[in-house]
Amino acid sequence: MSLKNFIKQLSKSRHLQYWFLQFVGWTGLAIYTLLSLTLYYQANPEWKHIAHTFLQSPLGLIISLPLRPLYLRIWHWSLIARLLVVSLAVLVCAFTWTVTRMLLFMWMADAEGLFQSDFGGWFFPGMFVYLSWTLLFYCIHYYQLQQEEHLIAVDLAAQRQEEYLKRLKAETIAKEAQLKMLRYQINPHFLFNTLNAIKGLVYLKENDVAADMILRLSTFLRYSLESNPLLNISLEKEVESLKVYLDIEVVRFAERLKVEYKITDEAKKASVPSMILQPIVENAIKYAIAPSENGGTIEIKGWVEDAFLCIAVCDDGPGIGFTTPADKPEGCGVGLQNTQERLVALYEDDYQFTLSNKAGGGLRVYIRVPYQTVVANS
Repeated sequence: MSLKNFIKQLSKSRHLQYWFLQFVGWTGLAIYTLLSLTLYYQANPEWKHIAHTFLQSPLGLIISLPLRPLYLRIWHWSLIARLLVVSLAVLVCAFTWTVTRMLLFMWMADAEGLFQSDFGGWFFPGMFVYLSWTLLFYCIHYYQLQQEEHLIAVDLAAQRQEEYLKRLKAETIAKEAQLKMLRYQINPHFLFNTLNAIKGLVYLKENDVAADMILRLSTFLRYSLESNPLLNISLEKEVESLKVYLDIEVVRFAERLKVEYKITDEAKKASVPSMILQPIVENAIKYAIAPSENGGTIEIKGWVEDAFLCIAVCDDGPGIGFTTPADKPEGCGVGLQNTQERLVALYEDDYQFTLSNKAGGGLRVYIRVPYQTVVANS
């Protein structure tokens, strides 16, 4: 393993850091003891004194092993409780290390009576060593926790930034969707057909009906321009606004256009993007009702199933040869494509939007989104 890889792994692993610091610390203590005591007081020290100096460090390391799990276990205890446990642990480790290294020295150097003559001289340095070990452990562990908190804070900031960028992207797409909606909500064909119908009513001297149609047209245009694609409304209000549009089309198509509503009370309270149904219904009128001499029926259903709002818009036209707006032929069903783009911007992957042919003929547009009610300020 190269030095670069070792440093990289060391920076990521607490376990590796612990053993590295243990090795460096106890080895450093052995070298310091050799230079400051063994060689300082003995010009020509015996090999057993040097050997003892280096053997007492592994003993000290082994005795210190229970300290780490103990200190981690009591980390969240009260200050007084921790001080008591730490003090006891330092005393026990210092005493154990003192006894073992004194016994080792007495065996290696054939010394006797060392406990009676110099126990304190061995014990207090040992207590200082384990007290220093404890202080270093707490400082390093606290630093590691601070680093972790910093990394968590950085990650949270990055997540917030990512969420903000996603929201900004969604708003941009929604605004673009609004412009696209205006392209077909107030398109020349719709205005031409509506104004032509009004002209016919005036020509037939049905002025009251013509005036009512003009009023409905102005109401629809005002709602279309004022609707905010970033805000959700209840499905009930969405259907009410859809009826304004359909009332205009009913005047145009008379008995050729029939509309049926089957929406449950629970579904009426559900939150939906504003103007989400109008392009789907307009698509049905354009491709199912208008080409048919006998017209047809548009059925709008809404229900709640498994915490999801389900909406189905069905017609009895010729149906389609594709299953998603992305597969549609060029120039067909622009409103469906725009609707799917809005659903992607608002719900990402947590939605369904499918097209299918009904068994008896006609198209079924199905939308499934998470069920939510409208918040008060929406």
